[in-house]
Amino acid sequence: ILYPLNALVEDELRRLRQALGTPEVVAWLNSERGGNRVTFGRYTGLTPLAGKPSKERLEALRKHLKEVDDAYRSVDKAIREGRLDDGVRWYFPDPESGEMW
Repeated sequence: ILYPLNALVEDELRRLRQALGTPEVVAWLNSERGGNRVTFGRYTGLTPLAGKPSKERLEALRKHLKEVDDAYRSVDKAIREGRLDDGVRWYFPDPESGEMW
């Protein structure tokens, strides 16, 4: 699916995260599909490591993925502690999901 605006991409990513990332869906994928995931991703100006890989770009990607992981874990902790509404999680990529980088 192609979208002409980044805002539409972000909205669809949130919906895909919600549809494919619930504990029930993940449990079903684990039990019925051998742990395989439905994968999805973006290709926009915000895509990490767009273009030809290099040592510098790979290091930038590593840093970006760590920031994504840290952000998701922080949001998840705040949700579990009741400081954030559960719906907030879908605005952040889960590093363990099928979302591709």
